[in-house]
Amino acid sequence: MNAGESAVDSQSESEIRYRTLFEKANDAIFTMDGEIFTECNPKTLEIYGCKSKEDIIGRSPWEFSPEIQPDGRSSKDKAQEMITSCVKGRDQRFYWKHSRLDGTEFDAEVSLNCVEFDGETIIQAIVRDITEQMERENHMRQDEELLKALLNAPLESAMLVGEGGRILAINDIAADRLGRSPDALVGSEITDYLPPTLVESRLKYAEMVVGTKKPVRFEDERDGRYFENSLYPVFDTDGEVLSIAVYAKDISERRRAEKALLEEKEFTDTALDAQMDTFFLFEPATGKAIRWNKAFNDVTGYTDEEIAGMPAPASYYSEEDLAEAGSFIQTVIDEGTGTIELELICKDGRRVPTEYQVSVIEDDSGEPKYMISIGRDITRRKESEMALMESEEKFHKLFETSPNVLVISNLEDGRIIDMNENGIRKLGYQRDEIIGKTRDQLAIVDPADVGTLVELIRRDGLYSGIELKAIAKDGTEKYGLFHGQLIEIGGKTYLFQTIVDLTERKEMEREIESYFEVSSDLVCMVDLEDYTFMKVNSSFHNILGYEETDLISRSILDIIHPRTVGKNLARIKEAMERGERSLRVEDLMMAKDGSTRWVAWTINPDPDKNILFASGRDITHRKEAEMELRRRLMRYRLEDGGTYLVKEKVSDRSLESLQDLLNIGLYTTVFSRTPEKSFRRSIQGEYDFHWLASRESEEAFSPDVEGIERTIEGLSPREAVLIDGIGYLSTKNGFDRTLAFVQEVRELAYLKDLIVIIAANPDAIDESQMRQLEIECEDLLPLHETMLSAQLMDVLRLIVDQHDKNISPTYLTLVEELRISRPTARKRVNQLTGLGYISETRKGKSKSFDLTEKGRSLFKR
Repeated sequence: MNAGESAVDSQSESEIRYRTLFEKANDAIFTMDGEIFTECNPKTLEIYGCKSKEDIIGRSPWEFSPEIQPDGRSSKDKAQEMITSCVKGRDQRFYWKHSRLDGTEFDAEVSLNCVEFDGETIIQAIVRDITEQMERENHMRQDEELLKALLNAPLESAMLVGEGGRILAINDIAADRLGRSPDALVGSEITDYLPPTLVESRLKYAEMVVGTKKPVRFEDERDGRYFENSLYPVFDTDGEVLSIAVYAKDISERRRAEKALLEEKEFTDTALDAQMDTFFLFEPATGKAIRWNKAFNDVTGYTDEEIAGMPAPASYYSEEDLAEAGSFIQTVIDEGTGTIELELICKDGRRVPTEYQVSVIEDDSGEPKYMISIGRDITRRKESEMALMESEEKFHKLFETSPNVLVISNLEDGRIIDMNENGIRKLGYQRDEIIGKTRDQLAIVDPADVGTLVELIRRDGLYSGIELKAIAKDGTEKYGLFHGQLIEIGGKTYLFQTIVDLTERKEMEREIESYFEVSSDLVCMVDLEDYTFMKVNSSFHNILGYEETDLISRSILDIIHPRTVGKNLARIKEAMERGERSLRVEDLMMAKDGSTRWVAWTINPDPDKNILFASGRDITHRKEAEMELRRRLMRYRLEDGGTYLVKEKVSDRSLESLQDLLNIGLYTTVFSRTPEKSFRRSIQGEYDFHWLASRESEEAFSPDVEGIERTIEGLSPREAVLIDGIGYLSTKNGFDRTLAFVQEVRELAYLKDLIVIIAANPDAIDESQMRQLEIECEDLLPLHETMLSAQLMDVLRLIVDQHDKNISPTYLTLVEELRISRPTARKRVNQLTGLGYISETRKGKSKSFDLTEKGRSLFKR
């Protein structure tokens, strides 16, 4: 048996199986050609009460239906609508009131779908008699009034849903939420009123109820409101799920209240955990810990579980402190608040001197319910007091060895009580020249600045991080970062100042500022988050024409050519991820006047400060020199501003010249009839590709010449364009419009220094149209062809023409056709032979000529 016979047998077996299913099916199955029954199975005759197929074939569905369907629509109109939708590719499944041949009506479920059979599209209909199912549902509706009363008794929505999601009963609340009356909703499908996003999940829950025969509860959200849903199975006499009772309770207010409570708790927790002081809430009667913050965990070293099981305050203080705390707690209960100092004993045995602010929270009857203690670690304060009391010598040692300037002065007149040796030396004084002198006598800091410091210290008791200028004894300027606070020595209050010397940093900043201004290179500082300019030097004006006001707060990406910005931006991000602090990239920058300049950037990102420093050198001349060197290796003569026509049946010269342009680094845009994958297999490099095609596709580019022209208008100067398929454009736009397009592109090429190559298939354009294109374009010639004289090229062209006519050219041919003397002909032949463009062949007494491979390359088609 061969393969064809096997296929036929397989097809026959398939048809037998289908016919068996068709004949034995328990549902009515028939086919339709449009609106006419064409075939049916035996079950169809049984369901419709027909004796033979002749009773039904050739008739229409509405002939076996009452004139009006239960929804009030004409059976004929509604049936035609369903058939039309099916023919359009949308399968149909719906309820239908049918009638048998004798006029008896019955309920049916109908499915319509289109199938291919022997190359034709027919409609296949399946009809299932659901009269018994509907009768069961009707029995349920007999108790409708009682059910409505039961449904409307709850304060929430309730409904009874039958097979297929049909609403059997619904209360007023549920109907109101669905925007319909109960009568309008009963008999319709619940899925028609739910958002599409909820239908799938609701069906899944309904399947769970039917499958498990158990209730299901869940919550969902609709239009900004939240509902708690309960689905209960309703069983028939056989214990099967007949319908589902659905209850939905609106819990929006509860959810909002819970959310508000949660947000309030999160805010409170965050606020408490953000405190550096410890927070502790406990019951005074039992010592049970109620609430504490993270600082309490951090200080004590105990976990939340340990703290919850430890009584307070007995677990955290010594017996001596507990005795003091007992009487203190009673005082707080009597007065409502109080302050006490205790040593908090940590898990590791450390004792942390702590000052507590304690207050009481009373219950409704005025009895103490909770106590709150907020504790501040006063270890440093205690240590400072101890150091001052126990070791003045130690204080002075630290005072004198500090690298910063330390000053103790009288607050009123600024009289200097003490200054460390480092400060005296930095200001150029001797000790006896500065100790005991007032601020007015020394005039180290500008009086206006002194007034600001005094005002701050009197108002806040301290100041910090204030940058001021000071004058040394010899008149030199010093810069410092001033920090001040009040201290007590011997019962008197003094101003203690720490001054960080910023002089060297200021000098460095001036050097950086000077570098910005004097550098001939482009120098800028850029925000790493959005790449906006923070600072630029004057070279941006000298090289690119931008004023500082043109660039500040503008993204540097705006002035980088789109063809380079993405690749180099990715390199910068990768370098930062690797932790590199310096890299070099080359970008094509767009000047203010629309021209472009090549810039080699040295980039130094500082992620810690979110700043990028960049220094760029103009390398345009170097790039142009490199391009000129590469141009010398090109096979074709292509000059900026030129529009070239290539006449060829098979893309050859046009692709070779395109590859030349890519090799020298020109940005190129290609419009071609060849699909992109095939085109890129022939041409290597980076270029923008547009596939010319009329079909609607993301990959297609419309062959409308106006769209192509707009794209070319948007190109930057000194780019290249290949239009491969001018004949196709002529077909789509008409030759006159295409010729006008070529003229407009020629002008664009001249104005923007573009190189435009237009490929034309001679078979797609007639000779007169080709001559008009030739007038608008230059010939695309190999570079070595342009090095030959016009007289030598005439000889080569004549040889090519003669061979195209199957004629072997001789010296006599050259003399007669070119109208030159025989010696001249011999001289030119010798030159071309010596250059390797032609070869001689003797035939009898005469010689004929043929092109060598080198010669043929000049006329490669």
